Formats: sequence, C-alpha cells, structure tokens
Amino acid sequence: MSKPILMMLLALISSNAMAEWVDAGANETQHLYYDPATIMKTGNLVKMWHLHDYSEAKDLAGKKYMSLRVLSEFDCWKNEFRIFNETYHSENMAGGDVLSTVSGPTKWQPVPRGSFNEILKKIACGKK
Repeated sequence: MSKPILMMLLALISSNAMAEWVDAGANETQHLYYDPATIMKTGNLVKMWHLHDYSEAKDLAGKKYMSLRVLSEFDCWKNEFRIFNETYHSENMAGGDVLSTVSGPTKWQPVPRGSFNEILKKIACGKK
C-alpha cells in the first residue's frame, strides 16, 4: 500500500479520536453532539459532522449499533438539509466496530421544526 493512501486511511480512522464533540441536546432515547472544527461554509451551504448517541441499541439489518456519525449539509437560506455520509458504530461515541457506512448525497429535504436537524442547522448557520 502506498504511503499517501495509508496516511489518508490513518487520518480517517483517527478522526473519531480527535473529534471534539460538543453537546447539542438530548431526548429520552438519544444524545446529539456536533464537532465545531468540522463546520465548513460555502456561501449559504454549510457541512458539519454530528453524532447521535443512543441509550439503547438500535437495529441495522440484524446488527446492533449504539451511535451514528453523520456528515450533513444545510442550506441556510432554503431551510433544507441532505446527508453525505452515515457511519454506524457498535459502541457509544462512535466507538467499537464500524458496522456500516452509507455514502450520499441524499436528496434535499426540509428541516422539520423542533427536530435535531433544526438544532444542527441553527448551529451550522450561526443562529444558535
């Protein structure tokens, strides 16, 4: 394996350990975090990594996961979002085994009022 490819893989693997997850809210079943160092703005579009940490295991095709790490993009003007990447982890806080990775982007969808995505959009767009 060439050195540049190995270095990219190591950076990707270690990115979870380097993430500075900031508490963004919780409900009865999950806790939401985001990494402010990953907020990337381009005009009215903002991408950011966030983490859904669950109090009980969720099912993914027969595999149990405890956390979901997501790269989302928000359109600050249109109040929409889409997902670029989802990684399902066997342990809390993006730990343990990676059970599945889904790459996008998905189609744009409206940000529902009162949702975790509304909280994230406000953070991403600078309206905390």
